[in-house]
Amino acid sequence: MRPERGKVEEERRMKGKDRMRKDEGRRMKRAERMSVNHVLARHQTLDPRHCFFFLLPPSLFGIALAAFVALTLPSCQPSKEAAKPPVRLGPEVRKVAEELLPSLDGAVTLRITRGGAGETAGEEAQALVDLMAELSPKITVEKMEIGAHPEGENLGVPKGPVIEMLGIAPGVLRYYGYPERKETRPFIEGILSASGHPADLSPDVEAYIAGLGEEVVIRIFTTPD
Repeated sequence: MRPERGKVEEERRMKGKDRMRKDEGRRMKRAERMSVNHVLARHQTLDPRHCFFFLLPPSLFGIALAAFVALTLPSCQPSKEAAKPPVRLGPEVRKVAEELLPSLDGAVTLRITRGGAGETAGEEAQALVDLMAELSPKITVEKMEIGAHPEGENLGVPKGPVIEMLGIAPGVLRYYGYPERKETRPFIEGILSASGHPADLSPDVEAYIAGLGEEVVIRIFTTPD
């Protein structure tokens, strides 16, 4: 009887060890899944073209994870294709526009030309002309690229933005760059002039202009305020 009892006890010990090994294996797999999910959660905003993940047998996972962290993650970069936040113009821009635009006489087309190496404030200029069209049904917007402009040579600059004001008034008013801060009001007053709104000029100045015998180009240069 004693040999039989010893054999039964040995079988019990072996089964107990098997259960312990299985439990340990389950805990290792659970820990591996948690580690992978943690890495994915921390880097879910990264561009998948810049990073890679792989699966390995449990026996090699620790070594592979250490190599992955040391070699791969430092080279991961945030995606460059993330959408840019919309440009927000200050409330004073809308205030001045709402004050002046009701005085428009005729229709005006704002032609904005963008592009070229080194363009600055192009998005802001685009948002400005779009706001003008939003606030007045008399204003329409045309968008062009610097190389496709029908009068590209006459623009005189290799890059945008350039905003042209085309209305019933003779001539073409052009604004180079983005009219910000104190330049907002003169810019909108230029739109009024293009619409045919009478300028606030003295009789002597009006008579002098009317007596000009040839075309004149007037350039006004401004500095940041």
